[in-house]
Amino acid sequence: MKLAAAEFSDYALTWWNKYQRDIIRYEEPMVESWTEMKRIMRKRYIPASDNRDLQLKLQRMTQGNKSVEEYFKEMEVTMIRAGMNEENKAIMARFLNGLNYDIRDVVELQEYVDMEDLLHKANQVEQQLKRKEIMRRSSNNNNNSNWKDKVMKDKGVSSISTTSSSGKSSNRYNNSPPKGKTSDVKCFKCFERGHYAAECPTKKKMYMLSNGQIDSEPSSEE
Repeated sequence: MKLAAAEFSDYALTWWNKYQRDIIRYEEPMVESWTEMKRIMRKRYIPASDNRDLQLKLQRMTQGNKSVEEYFKEMEVTMIRAGMNEENKAIMARFLNGLNYDIRDVVELQEYVDMEDLLHKANQVEQQLKRKEIMRRSSNNNNNSNWKDKVMKDKGVSSISTTSSSGKSSNRYNNSPPKGKTSDVKCFKCFERGHYAAECPTKKKMYMLSNGQIDSEPSSEE
């Protein structure tokens, strides 16, 4: 009790000193036990509704994102603050009901005799689930990496095929005369319109003389 009072500061220290002076003034019995000091401090600092709020908190308490150990510590501290002295079976039922479903479904199949045993088994199940999750993520990452490598490899083959195909198309295009209206095309062998020189039906070769006139060479058949 003296050690607790030595830690008081600010208003708590002022209030405690005043309370002791009032005891002396009214000739009331001095506070000599830790139990009595807690009772007096609860009466001063903890409202009557606080106990009801703590009990509601206990009823709604679940593990959520907390670890099993963190969840149990929060439940235990809340029970101490609420001044609840439940039996061991009631505490185990409260703890088990608030566990996450994946942990609770496995723990319920185990045998346990007290709260410490139940807490130990819940921690073991939690660690097993974490290891499985790590292995699953590692497997997914490997599969994604292999899939990306395969896609990049396929893209490389497709790019080479496309380049080769476009090269052939370009060669065909360069070797063949450009397409257009045949009525606008003029042959440079016979100087007739309607076809290209490569498609000229005549076998004569045409020459332009120095005076600008055009002459032709007789074919082998002629």
